[in-house]
Amino acid sequence: MNILVSMNENLRTMFFSDDIYDSLKDIGNVTYNDTGKNYNQEELKEQLADKDVIITGWGHTKITPQIAGERLKLVVHTGGTLGPIIDSGLYDVGIKTVSANEIYAESVAEGVIAYILCELRKLNFHSGNTKNGIWTKNEDLGTRSLKGKTLGIVSLGRISTYLIKQLKPFGVNIKVYSTSPDDNKKKELGFEYGTLEEIFSNSDIVTVHTAANDETFHMINKNLLKLLKQGSLFINTSRGSVVDEEALIEQLKEHRFSAILDVYTKEPLSAQSELLNLDNVTLYPHMAGPASDLKHYITSEMVNEINRFKNEKHLRYEITKKIFIGMTQTT
Repeated sequence: MNILVSMNENLRTMFFSDDIYDSLKDIGNVTYNDTGKNYNQEELKEQLADKDVIITGWGHTKITPQIAGERLKLVVHTGGTLGPIIDSGLYDVGIKTVSANEIYAESVAEGVIAYILCELRKLNFHSGNTKNGIWTKNEDLGTRSLKGKTLGIVSLGRISTYLIKQLKPFGVNIKVYSTSPDDNKKKELGFEYGTLEEIFSNSDIVTVHTAANDETFHMINKNLLKLLKQGSLFINTSRGSVVDEEALIEQLKEHRFSAILDVYTKEPLSAQSELLNLDNVTLYPHMAGPASDLKHYITSEMVNEINRFKNEKHLRYEITKKIFIGMTQTT
């Protein structure tokens, strides 16, 4: 088996350990991208001419059937969404794909809960005060609990599913908007469905987990944002394009609700962005998941997938064409 690790050296520093290099060596003949950059289309096509498996990372050149050639049989992505990485035509020529999407989803859900708790308990604010010699009296803390809150989730995918499970011990009421309602999942996880309008009007917290594509561009618009009630919290850890950022800034200026943003229309966030001047928004640098210490685990799991493929076993992290179509299709 011939394997191409097309991730550039910078990414490999984050995702590869000595054990992973050794494990790959035991599986087959491995070629590494040591050019110091991502392959362009011509370089990638040339490299794939005699490869059975490719391991990819963030920012990778999109693999089309023409680039894949005649021999490639498996794409292994160390990222989550495959949308920017492959052309759907790969499925039509029998190429299988796997990614760390499941692992990312669980980690993002954990990150969202961390964001929510940090905001409700005003941890950043009070930590800053304490460091500056300001000791806030208990009656002036202004902290809130998750218990008893109504939390609205926009879209029911892997992240949302993990989030619902992880929120159970906190005693929250969960309402979900989904274009493909599943009554079995509703019964299993214990939530209620609602329209977007109901979720934005009635929730104490609204968190967005929608894939980015042409249909969801600015899905969260001014009309929905105007429905958010006094004191509510809006969170976006999906993709910046899903939310009309200008409308969000306009509504935040009214100080009716607060927001936590992990993703933006343009990343990195511009130093001129109005978001930087608003005191009711907490900003993070697209870091909800995966946690940094999971990256070696992710690659190790992807190497295990190559072993399963080699031995004709069930692929634990396979991304079928149906799953792929529902994924974020942009970077």
